[in-house]
Order: sequence, then C-alpha cells, then structure tokens
Amino acid sequence: MIKNIKSWLIERLWGMGSTEINFNHEKNQELISEIEKDLFQSGEIRNDGKSLFSTLIRRTLAQFLGQKYWIASLWIYIIRYGISIFALPFCILVPLIRGMLNVRFSPKEKGGAQVVSFLEVEFYRPFLDEIFPDGYTLTSTHNMELHLKDIKFILKVLRACPQYLLYPELLCRVVIRLGQYSYVIYHNYPKIISNFAEGSCWSSFLTAYCREFGIKHINIMHGVRYFSSPMAFAEFDVFYLWGEYHLEQFKTMKVSAKEFKISGNPLHRQLREIVSSTITEQPHRLLIMSEFSLFKEEKLFSLLCEVISQIDDGWEVACRLHYQEIKRSILFVKRLRDKMRREIILEDPGEVSLSDSLKKASIVVGCYTNALTDAWIAGRKCIYLHLPQGNKIPLQEYHHSKNIRIFSQGDKIQEFFNSPVFDDEIELALKNRFSRNI
Repeated sequence: MIKNIKSWLIERLWGMGSTEINFNHEKNQELISEIEKDLFQSGEIRNDGKSLFSTLIRRTLAQFLGQKYWIASLWIYIIRYGISIFALPFCILVPLIRGMLNVRFSPKEKGGAQVVSFLEVEFYRPFLDEIFPDGYTLTSTHNMELHLKDIKFILKVLRACPQYLLYPELLCRVVIRLGQYSYVIYHNYPKIISNFAEGSCWSSFLTAYCREFGIKHINIMHGVRYFSSPMAFAEFDVFYLWGEYHLEQFKTMKVSAKEFKISGNPLHRQLREIVSSTITEQPHRLLIMSEFSLFKEEKLFSLLCEVISQIDDGWEVACRLHYQEIKRSILFVKRLRDKMRREIILEDPGEVSLSDSLKKASIVVGCYTNALTDAWIAGRKCIYLHLPQGNKIPLQEYHHSKNIRIFSQGDKIQEFFNSPVFDDEIELALKNRFSRNI
C-alpha cells in the first residue's frame, strides 16, 4: 500500500512522461534560445568542452530551466518547490554525517580503480564492456556521503551562480548526485567516472566537480534522444554517441564536450545480427511497444486503434509490456482488447527477450520508445504514431526510411502492411548514420 502511494506521488509530482507537446521542436527551440539569452553572454556557449567553472554551473541551471514544457502544471511546480525546501537540509546533513563518521584518507593518498561507472540497468553493460575493454568498477547510486571539501564546493557554486538559491529542487538534485560522486572519489579516486546521464540537469555540475579533482567525466549515450530543451546545455569531457545523427542533434542543442566519439550501439549490432536474418513465418504479427505516451494520451491510443482496425483477421496482435510499468501495461492491453474486441498476446520482457519478440514480428508499432528504433535497426518495418498539429517528427531519419510509416489520423496503411522490407544501400546508410557499424 505504502509502495503504491509512493509510486503514485512520484509519478504525479516528478513524472515527466513523453507527450506530443514535449517534443514540439519549435517550442523547445524557443525555450533553448530564451535560456541562452538570459544566462549566457554572446559567444559563451561553445561545443568544445572548455567552459569556465561559472559557465558549467550555469549550464546546469539552464538544463533545469529547460524542463518548463515537461512539468504538468503550476500547482505541481509549487508543491515540488515546497517539498524541496523541506528536503534540502536532509539532503546535505545525512550524507555529511555519514562522511564525517567514516575514517577517510585523502582521495589522492588512497588511489583506486582506473574507471568507475554508474550502472542502474544491467541492460547497458555491453556499452561499458566495449568502451572500457581493460575493465571498470561499478558503483551504486545508493552510496552517498559528503565531506567538508564538498560543502566548500557547494559554496563556490553559489558564489558563481546565486540564482541556484531560487531553485531548491535543483539544489536537492545536484547535492544528491554530489554525494554519490563524492563517495566514488573518496573510496576509489578513479581517473575516469562514467555515467549515462545526457538528459539529467546535474551533468554539467558534476563535470565541474570532477575537474576539481582532475578526473575525466565521461557520458555514454544510452537511449534515443529527441530535440528537447531538457537535453540542451550539458557538458562532459568525453561524450560517446551512437551515430552522426545524434552528434548533429546534440550540438544543435548546445551540448558540449572536449571529445565527441561515435561508438555505435553494441545492442543494435547484436539485434541486427539475430533478427535481420530471420524470415517471419505466418501468421503475420503486429507487435505493439507499450510505453508512457500510449497510457496517457487518448489521441495516441485512438491512433493505435486505427492501425489495428486496418489489419486482417488473420494477423496476430501482440504487446510487449513496458519493463518499468508491467501493471499499467497489462491494464492498457485489457483496455485495448475491450476496445478492439480481439485477442492481444502479452509479452513479458522478463520472460521474452527483445530479439525473440522482434523475430516473431512482421510490423512494430509505437511512438516515443527506444524499442521502436531498435526494431527498425534490426530490420523490421515500423509504424510511428504521430499527432501532426504542426510538430516535426522527433527523429528526422524516420522521414527518409521506406521501412517506417509515419501514421496520422485517417491514414490508410494496408499497402504498407503488404510491402516488402527494404534493405538496400540507402536504408543501410540511414541506419549507420543513426547507429554506426550496424
């Protein structure tokens, strides 16, 4: 009961699920330009990863302010503001007491692992194996402590950017992450700390913190990233990206790094090898990738129903449940069954691997989900649900692929159902631009 209440509160107050307005390109571009004008001098924002300390700190504030279109309402913002004011002293005092109670060497005296990485989802371990072949040490976000040096760092931040005091939620977030990084540094003193945090508002703050110790801060892209204001303004020492497409996107969003490295996506290479060689047998199957937008947005749910209504009775319909929202996914499928009056097969990600799901699929349908892109890379035809209303498609590569149909209200797609999968040089070049070396 308590766990359910906690989940409900977190979703209502801090949930920033993808919606069509979130990815309205024009609105996000306006906000990015407005933030840049308010916080930075002309020419101060560059892509070379050499920002001064004060610029790095303001980059984090810019990332936080970029969440404007992602917060449900003014009341939600006010409630979050109040909770953050209450929580901030505890965010500082509890890890500070932990740090003071532990006997500590100076981090420089202790030494330790060469590379330490945060990894909250085991699914992304292949990225680390490929980028750090000589090994790495994993750490947990549950480990936190602060030291007097960290308090001095916080004061230095506030002197550089007093506006932080106006945003207690931002202070809470950066202090929590500071505690996690401080634990890593004082226990391991690594040469490199890596993370999967390109969309997190604290990323530039922690780049500044790592540089105080001469530690390289590396980020590894781990998910599809659309053009949006919360993704803007981050800075790292090294940023590993899937492909040239993402490099262009991030630079347009004012993201900076001393080195941008195109490394591809090892998961895409595995999927393509396993799935693209599989010939789908009858009966044909439409695979739905469940995700937050389909749960929340009635118009997207209606579009999905339109797609299902156009397939023949001989087709199977399956839904791959969202690994973080199994219960909501099941309720979503029940509602879809009642609406369409047909059987829909459930696929639990804990029991059926993504590659096995894609092997059996003829066409995959979804919207703002990594899995839809994974299906396209792997060699399946895809239907992208889209509410036009003047918005651009978040992933512009979708416009050019013959294997992707952008579906809007009233479209007829029977011809797409019966068309072959294209795997020519043009298609391969598109996929390589998105995810190199597939």
